[in-house]
Parts: sequence; structure tokens; C-alpha cells
Amino acid sequence: MSNSPIPVRGGGLSAPRRVSSRPGWLTLPLTVLFAAMFGTSVSFNLLLATLPSYAKSVGAGDVGAGVTTGAFMLAAVLTELLTSRLIVRLGYRTTFALGVVLLGVPTLLLGLLSNIAGILMVCLLRGIGFAIVSVVGGALVAKLAPPERRGQSLGAYGVVVGVPSVAALATGSWTVAHVGYSWVFTIGATAALAGLFAVPALPGRSAASSDRLRLRTAAATPGMAVPALGFAATTMAAGALVTFLPLALGGSSKLIVALFAIQAVATTIARLWSGRSIDRNPRSAKMLAPAVATAAVGMLLLAVSRSPLSATAGMLVFGIGFGVAQGASLAAMFERVPESGFGAASALWSVAYDSGLGIGAAGFGVVSSRTGYSAAFALTAVTMLVILLGLRAWHGGAIRQRRVSGLPEARPGRCRRRSPPGHDRSRPRAR
Repeated sequence: MSNSPIPVRGGGLSAPRRVSSRPGWLTLPLTVLFAAMFGTSVSFNLLLATLPSYAKSVGAGDVGAGVTTGAFMLAAVLTELLTSRLIVRLGYRTTFALGVVLLGVPTLLLGLLSNIAGILMVCLLRGIGFAIVSVVGGALVAKLAPPERRGQSLGAYGVVVGVPSVAALATGSWTVAHVGYSWVFTIGATAALAGLFAVPALPGRSAASSDRLRLRTAAATPGMAVPALGFAATTMAAGALVTFLPLALGGSSKLIVALFAIQAVATTIARLWSGRSIDRNPRSAKMLAPAVATAAVGMLLLAVSRSPLSATAGMLVFGIGFGVAQGASLAAMFERVPESGFGAASALWSVAYDSGLGIGAAGFGVVSSRTGYSAAFALTAVTMLVILLGLRAWHGGAIRQRRVSGLPEARPGRCRRRSPPGHDRSRPRAR
């Protein structure tokens, strides 16, 4: 018993021993999973920064360079739609191993390829592997973490995959210049394949496939769709920033690198903070609307930016909103499903992330060609706020906490009142 007196030598009683009610969260399986996900994130970000230039160096041109990223993201989004089914059929352990192999092994072949067709095939395979690893990784964090510390675990997971996005993206070009593409491909493949050492520590099958939540059901349920669409509003803005901010600034590369580093660091810290806050106040969805609004303010600051200082402020504010939106949306979706639905929730979140990036970049390009960059940034911010208001109106002005079981939700007003003790429902009620 945690508060019972403990006898000590010489008679008497010691003071009651207090045991923390919050369980430890960094277990061995979770630590091993974090290490594996760090390696896969290094592999993804390192080649994201260097593969387009490699395609261009072998004669693919600017179009070929852009298609490499497009092929990767297309394969990732399509695979994310199917990964929850793979988890049902193969279990977490086998599915994760398959993703690691598809992400790492084809990377070793890049140094032997000098034509765009072969490079695109590798991009497609890597996109499939990355999607599998991302969906399974997010689901396993929610599964392995104690429910009382799930927010903190998801925040730490954001740091694990966020740090490589800063380091690998920043050092990719430097690595190519100093050691060449072959070494970059070898490092990327090794970082991904190192995740195979984590496979024995991961769980296999857990719940019966019959009670698994389907991705289609999750996407059609307002309690899941609202956080996903709210998060997608911020990823659309992120896609526009990554693609067009360097062109909009037209300044030195050092300023651009510094701005993206500030945004990435702010996003990572904000996601970690949001995770700890969610554990203290489980109604995590309440944080999503302010996060989207904050990210929109950051976009507005960039739209009116006329100096490096104002651009820095815009990227900082956007990074904070983007980070909180990541943690709040993911935690809200996991809160609303049983454990058997973690795979579908993680897949839906990943689809929102990747499709939002692609739609944001493509849509911004169309708009900016007619309005200019500043007006397009402002319109992006307005679009985010319109989406936010639309989602709040759709869901009754608030994002309700509701668990999803894969069955139709009960209609409002149809719930029975709980009978008082000793009450017999079979007896007619007096008029």
C-alpha cells in the first residue's frame, strides 16, 4: 500500500511514503522505437535535401528534380491510406520492419542509377516505406505510452523526428559538397536500416482484426475529421512556406536557412510543450483552434514583412502555432479511439500532413502567379481562418471529446437516464 506506515529500527513509525501517481513513460520499447524513428527521420530528411539536386546532376533538369519529391509524396499518401490494413494483417512488428526495408534498401541503389526512371522508382519505394514507418511509429507511441503520459510521449516523439528535420536538411548540401552523393546515400540507407534492431522489442498483434477501426470510418466521423482538417490547414501553409519563401525573399541563402531553422526549432519546442500541457488537461482539442489561429497570424506577419526582423517574427509565430497544432491534433485523435483504432488515427493524421503540404504548395503557386507573394501569403492566412471557422460551425462550435468505436454514433437526445439504485425499470411509472 502506497501510504501505509513503514516500520523502522528502534521502534516507531516512519512518515508515510508517498508514491507518485504518474507512471514513468520512457520504457525500453518506447526508447528503442524513438531510436529507430530518429534514424528513419535522418534518412528521409537527408535525401529530401539532396535527391533533387542529384536528379538534376544526372541530366533530369528542373522538372526531374521536382518530380522526385512529388513521386515520393504521392507514394507516401497513397500508402498511408492502406497502412492500417497492413497492421491488421501483419501486426505492428512485421509492418514496421517492411517499412524500414523499403525506406533503406532502395537508397543503396541510387549511386548506381544515372537515369530519371530508375531514380523515380527508388523514390516510389522509399515513399511507401516512409509512409509505413510513419503510421506505425505514431500508433506505437500511443500504444506503448501510459495513457496518463501519452501527451508527453507524443511531444517527445515530435522532438525525435523534428531534430533531424533541422540538422539533416541544413547539412545535406554540405555533406554532398564534401563527401559526395554516394556517401550521402550510404548514410541515409544505414540510418534507416538501423531501425531493424528495434523490431524484436516492438509488439506484434494486439487486438483482433474484427474490432479494428477502418480509416474510412475514422475520416467520416466528425470527432476525427475535425482535428485532421484543422491540422491540414496548418500543413497547407507549411507547404507554401517551404516551397516559396526562398523565392519570395530573394535574399541571401544564410537568411533563408536561419528562418527555416528558427521555424523548425520553434515547432519542435512547441510540440513538446503542448504534449506536457495535454497530460495536465486532457481536453487537448481545445488547443487546436488557438494553434491554427496563431499559425495564421504568423503567415500574416510574413505577408507584411519588409525586413529580416519581421520575417523572423513571422516564422517564429508560425512555428509555435504549427508545433502546437501537431501535438494537439494527434493527441485529440488518439483520445477518441480505442487502442484498436490507433493505426487508423495515425494514418489519418499522416494523410492530413502530407496531402496538406502538397495542396498548399500547388495552390500557393497558382495564386501567387496572379497576385504576387505577399498577397498570396495573406490569402493563405485568411484561408486558414475560414477553414477554422467552418470546422467550428460544422461541429457545433466546439470540438467535443468523443470516442470512436467504428459504429454509428448515438443520436443526441436518445440516451437513457441512469436509474437510481433500487429502481425497477419493469414497473410502470406513476403519472
